[in-house]
Amino acid sequence: MIWLVLSFVLSFIAVYLIGRKRFRKRIPVSLKYHFEFDRDEVFSGETLYLDQVIENVTDRDISFLQFETTLPDGLRFVFDTDGGKIRYESTAANVSDLAAHSRLSRRWRVTAAKRGRYTAEQVLLHWITNDALGLDELSDKIDPEPSKKGILTVLPLALDNISELILTPTFTGTRTVENGLLDDPMSFCGIRDYDVHDPFRSIAWKQSARLGRLVVHRHETPRDDRFNIVLNMQSIIIEPRPPELDAPEKIEPCISVAASLLDHFMRQGVTTRLIANTDPDGLPGSPLRADGTGSRIFGSDEFSEKDGVMQAWRVLAQLPPRISVTVEQMMDDILANPEYYVRDGNIIFVSAFINDRMLNFHRLMKEKGLKVVFYTCGSRHEYARFPGDVEIYVKYL
Repeated sequence: MIWLVLSFVLSFIAVYLIGRKRFRKRIPVSLKYHFEFDRDEVFSGETLYLDQVIENVTDRDISFLQFETTLPDGLRFVFDTDGGKIRYESTAANVSDLAAHSRLSRRWRVTAAKRGRYTAEQVLLHWITNDALGLDELSDKIDPEPSKKGILTVLPLALDNISELILTPTFTGTRTVENGLLDDPMSFCGIRDYDVHDPFRSIAWKQSARLGRLVVHRHETPRDDRFNIVLNMQSIIIEPRPPELDAPEKIEPCISVAASLLDHFMRQGVTTRLIANTDPDGLPGSPLRADGTGSRIFGSDEFSEKDGVMQAWRVLAQLPPRISVTVEQMMDDILANPEYYVRDGNIIFVSAFINDRMLNFHRLMKEKGLKVVFYTCGSRHEYARFPGDVEIYVKYL
């Protein structure tokens, strides 16, 4: 009896090994993978389609072949459920037979959840197959063929109205006053008291309501206004593992604020430049300076009304969530070399946080006759303690 059982086991093993050898000879030795995004540019939150074509270029049929596609962080598959709800997943899979010299085409609905630049190489495709007993799983990654539609840019979503940002409370006695920045596009030219000969349509109604008397816009010769927007890519006060960010999600609202400021200033005809403490290598711009700390800080080309805000937003979309220098190093470089950072005596500083070191930076810049305006994102209680002479505009989360 023992010999009979042993003979059966040995026979089973022999059959399995022979089958395994034959199975491995039949695995897909050559698959071609074609990949395309149906659009090359979308805004964060929009939906697009991802097209895949997988081709079996061998002379053998392939049965029970599973394909698994994994999206990079920032993109999500969109699936409709039976209950009418939408489900978002980072991975999608299907099983199919693939005959010799045949093609399998698939189209997936995808949502662009986060701004960034995505390539076909970041969308991972694996094939998985198994023997008849499910004991010998094999898998491998397929690299896509080169394609002109293999790059997707997800643009940041700007705020609906940048003037809705709130200036931190300034306490005067028992009264708290909150103001918004650039409520009126003509505030660059100033105002004057209304005269009976002025056209009725020239009255600045918002300013008149605040002052309690009629005033009009004062039209002056347009100036060549220029602003630099300095974007702090550091997510928390101390990053434990630089250049990687500990809380990259805190940077995204700041990106939206920067996008809104760029849009706003260009609509006013103000030439603007973006500066960020991230690696300039590979970005559409250049190092801010040739040496020192500035060589590791990104500086964009100047953006103007004729260039269009889309060019500026494309730059923002490509900023990596990493730092090249700390915000303290960048502020020290600004103090030492303000001519590279400041235009027309103003600097706009966008950051996920404001701390005492930044307030000291504000004071030192003020002593140089330079004005720093902060933009940040957070809760109301975080910024109530700061001095009233520091302009901090907050996007409350």
